[in-house]
Amino acid sequence: MIMVHKQRFLLRPELFYSMFRPARFKKFSVIVHQEDLDKIISAMYEIPLAEIRNVNFAERGLEQFSASEKAKSLAYGITQARRTLNILLQFEKKKGQLDEIKKLFSGNKAQESKNVFEVKELLDRISALHRDAENIDNKLKEIRDNAAQIKQELQLLESIKALDLDLELLQGFERFELIIGRAPKELASAIEALLKEEKAVILSQVDAEQTLYIISTERKRSEELLRKLKKLGFERIIVPERKGHIAKLVDECKSALKDLEKESAKYQAQGMALLEKNRAFLEEAIESLEAEKEKQDVLLSFGRTQKTANFDAFVPAKAEERFFDLLEKNTNGCFYAEELTFDEDEAPIKIEHSGYVKPYYILLKTYALPKYNAFDPTVLIALIFPIFFGLAFADVGYGLLLFGLSIGLLKTIAKKSESYWAFSKILLHGSIFGIIVGLLTGSFFGDLFSAYIKPFTIIEPLSTTSGNNAIINFMIFVICLGIAHLDLGLALGSFEDIKRKRYKAVLTDKMPLFLIQASVFLLLFIHSQLGLYAALALMLVSIALLFIGSGPFGIMKITGLLGNSLSYVRLMALGLATSAIAMTINLIAKILLAVPYVGIVIMVLFMIFGHLANFIFNIISSFMHPMRLHYVEFFSCFFEGDGKEFKPFCKKRKTEV
Repeated sequence: MIMVHKQRFLLRPELFYSMFRPARFKKFSVIVHQEDLDKIISAMYEIPLAEIRNVNFAERGLEQFSASEKAKSLAYGITQARRTLNILLQFEKKKGQLDEIKKLFSGNKAQESKNVFEVKELLDRISALHRDAENIDNKLKEIRDNAAQIKQELQLLESIKALDLDLELLQGFERFELIIGRAPKELASAIEALLKEEKAVILSQVDAEQTLYIISTERKRSEELLRKLKKLGFERIIVPERKGHIAKLVDECKSALKDLEKESAKYQAQGMALLEKNRAFLEEAIESLEAEKEKQDVLLSFGRTQKTANFDAFVPAKAEERFFDLLEKNTNGCFYAEELTFDEDEAPIKIEHSGYVKPYYILLKTYALPKYNAFDPTVLIALIFPIFFGLAFADVGYGLLLFGLSIGLLKTIAKKSESYWAFSKILLHGSIFGIIVGLLTGSFFGDLFSAYIKPFTIIEPLSTTSGNNAIINFMIFVICLGIAHLDLGLALGSFEDIKRKRYKAVLTDKMPLFLIQASVFLLLFIHSQLGLYAALALMLVSIALLFIGSGPFGIMKITGLLGNSLSYVRLMALGLATSAIAMTINLIAKILLAVPYVGIVIMVLFMIFGHLANFIFNIISSFMHPMRLHYVEFFSCFFEGDGKEFKPFCKKRKTEV
């Protein structure tokens, strides 16, 4: 029985390798009758089975489908629906900060629409709504324009209200022009001197914060006079061409503004009612029309003859049977499919992981996706990233806080998006390792509760009784962990090079770095003449191989390896900084306790805000630096990230979860 299982494993290594490489794909060229196209496209749109690719029209002697009238009407309908929704959203009630926070952390998922509409019914209803929305919008724009004009007129009238005259008297005469304006009081003497010189007459003068003037002058000299007045700081007021007493006109303007406000409120209420009644419909309509348009647009990738259609599709190897079942069902078995060969660079990339490993795909995707036949490091990231996070976080108290925060996120905001879910899961895993490292290093909010975890503590890097040995030992451990991480990357890089028959790269790029490490090991631990000669021989061979592979600059890879190894010390530094800052907060809090009367209150507030700030900054740094160690140091050893994500032809879900 055991032998059988061994034989099966040996004969099917893909069961193991599938964990460390993207999903396998097959490429098919499919020919179907055009009369079956709608059914096939609709069926594929419901199930994410295949990524459609453009056929080579010239090579196969096919015509390309042209954009249909239906596609054009769908595009117009989508534009009209979005425009309508945007118009109506201006009437949405403004939400407070508390409402926004509640919305952010609410765990409700978007519900799938249960309403079913025909395309023509959708377009007709959208068109009617668009007319109603635009009518309200145009009315409000007209009201705003009128209000702006009246406000401007009111401002002018208010500025000359102190003249207490009939507005018609300020319109001027055939030979004489009246200039109405204002200037600061301190300019009165200069203005009066100018007017005397220009033989102009001040008909009225009212002193307020600024002096108001009514100046009479000959029309032919008015422009020159006005230019000189402006140089002195005189500001002209253009009087509205209206009849009536100024005070009465001011009241009329205010009354007109109130009427416009009432009319605006009426249309605002109509818009709000229209939004409340039709918002869900418009959102569903946009989604439905976009889906229909995608079905029409995909035809542009198909080739055609008089009666048949031809398309190419990448299908995951595991989904091949389902894909053919779909074709069989929707063509009554009347189709032809041929498997095509393809280049690695052409294939899409699909990473398939579940359970514990699944959330770490987002870290890989943030950087890049691997090539089709390249190594997929997601499993390794899932195993190593939380350890690095824990080393940088390194505190039981903060770890417990992060654990609780992660659980809270998973029950609320994480339900809205797969990205939120993934980051929440990664933080949850990191919090557990942070607690473990905190236990081992004796940090519980620094030294606040460290006495309670003494039985679990193995090393105390910041303890005054441990001396420097604890820090040195901790640093050596972290550097060794970093070297092991780099060596794993070099080993994977060697494996990839061998698989792609790049033997020279293995010999002159990867192997010398292993030999250098072996020579250093011999120098440090084999204290004999033979060990010294062996170490020197390995070092010379390494340098020679690097020189052969990359010339004189190849030797720089030795210092690069050293620098990369020391980069991992940042994990220890972050962990120690977390504890050191927490201990400093505790020490300052004890000092604040001595403040008379209010010392206990100040101490508690300082500890809450101090530890909260340290907690937040520690999350950021503990997340970012392990990412950097993976992206820069680890991935540079082996990773080839030129893959393009698998994008099956299917409807888009409202939420990612």
